[in-house]
Formats: sequence, C-alpha cells, structure tokens
Amino acid sequence: MVRPATLKLSARPVEEPEVSSSATVPAVRRGPATHDEAWALTRALGGRARLDLVDTAALLDPRGRHFQRLEWLGDSLLDHVTAHHRLLASARGAGCCSGRTHADLVSDDDLCAAVRGSGVLELLDWTPSAHRQADLVEACVAAAWLVGGWPDAAAAASRLVHPSFAAEAATLIEGSHPHLAEPPCSSELFRGAATLGSYVLEAAASLDLVARHPGDEGDLTARRHLLLAGGRLLPHARRPSGSCRSRGRRHLVDHVQASVGLEQLRAGADRAVAVARQLLWPPAHGVRS
Repeated sequence: MVRPATLKLSARPVEEPEVSSSATVPAVRRGPATHDEAWALTRALGGRARLDLVDTAALLDPRGRHFQRLEWLGDSLLDHVTAHHRLLASARGAGCCSGRTHADLVSDDDLCAAVRGSGVLELLDWTPSAHRQADLVEACVAAAWLVGGWPDAAAAASRLVHPSFAAEAATLIEGSHPHLAEPPCSSELFRGAATLGSYVLEAAASLDLVARHPGDEGDLTARRHLLLAGGRLLPHARRPSGSCRSRGRRHLVDHVQASVGLEQLRAGADRAVAVARQLLWPPAHGVRS
C-alpha cells in the first residue's frame, strides 16, 4: 500500500475554488509555512510527527487545490475512524454513540463545535465560516495521516472531533480480535462489519487516488465511485455458507465489505486497507483507475 511518508498531494497551481463570503481570508496568498507554524499545528492536533510544511501552509490559507484535496482525503479517513469507533463503542455499550448515526457524529455542527475548543482556529490566517471549519477538520486529519499514519490521524480525530475516539485508537491501529470468526450474515456483528468495511474500502480508494491523480474533488470523486461500484467487488464474493439464504447481488457485496471490516477488527487499519486495495486493484491487473 502507499505509505504516509511517500504519499504527496499535487501542488500544481490551478484556478481558485469559491470561498464562502462568511469566511475572512487574507488578501494576499501567504508564503511557505515555517517550522514553528508546522509544530504549533502538530501539537494542536496531538500528533507526534511534524506536519509537512506544504500541508501546513494549505491549512493556514484555504485557497487552492491543495487544501481541497486534503479535505477530500480527510473526509474518507475520518469516516473510517468514526465507523470503527461506532462499532466498538456500541458493542461495549458506550453511551457516546447512543441514538446517533454515523452522519450525526461527523456533521458540520459537530465538527465546528469540536474544533472551536482545540486551539487550531487561533493559529490560522483566516476566519473560517461554519462549513469551512468542518472542511478544516477533515483537512487536518489528512495532513496528520500523511506524516504520522493512523496513530496521528486517530489523535487528530480525538482532538478535533470526539475525545471518546481515543478509547479505540489502539484497536484501530492494531486490531482487537485477531481470531474473530466470520459471523452469521443475519447477525448484528455482520451488519456492523459490512458497514465498517464499506468505509475502509472508501479510505483505501481515496488514499491511492489522491496519490496518483492530480485532479480536483469532482474528478477524484468520480474515479472513486467507479472503483467502489458493486461490479468491481462482486468477483471477490465467496459463495455464502449454507446458513445464508440470500444470493442477491447486494448481499454478495455485503459479504465482501464484511470481510474487509472483519480484517480491521482482527489486524488493524493498515492490514484492512491493504486487503481493500487488493480487492479494488487485483495484483494481476496492477493499479488502474
């Protein structure tokens, strides 16, 4: 798989995306970030590895494709972290997710409320609108992953989204049930693993696409949609066991997604993303996207 130290985002100059009128940005594009600025943001995110200077500059000044691509990648990474947290927290009866959907936990309102107490906003050259604050959280998670992998991404999610995410950080990275057997497809665990697996597959697709293609958010999203289409996953579906009565296309895809989610629970995020990559880009065909 693509490792954090080798994954770089394209920084070629392009047209500027629209910036909300409720966001106050500097009149002049800022220059490169300093080491002190990078370390200040790193500390605010709870990371161990210093943020890349180019990524830091993009976070401090939201204009340009680099920030947009960070936000796009971070959205997928944060979904992966959130889905893992919800599954384990629900299994142990933790109240943090009680009655809350995945979308609730990463809504713009929740992300805005969390980032305001993190110290990140005080480091910016700009005053972001509520929507841009949510984008900033996602971009920060991506910037943290790019230098520190899942440990730093989990730390950023805990600082900027929900402190309770920290409870599952170790199991996100290393797994928690190495000998977990595949559950019956009628079980709640199977459904939870399939949901988690769908987000792992999305994260795997996003990590590779952002490393290989310089396109904007729309281009990357279109490419990812093709990769995650059920037809791409169906060839990997194993024939369900005798206890499984459904043979429908959607249910077969659920089995593939559950196999990826179970790998996350058994061996952690790096292994799960590697398995997802093999499904999306079979070795015999190389990487085609």
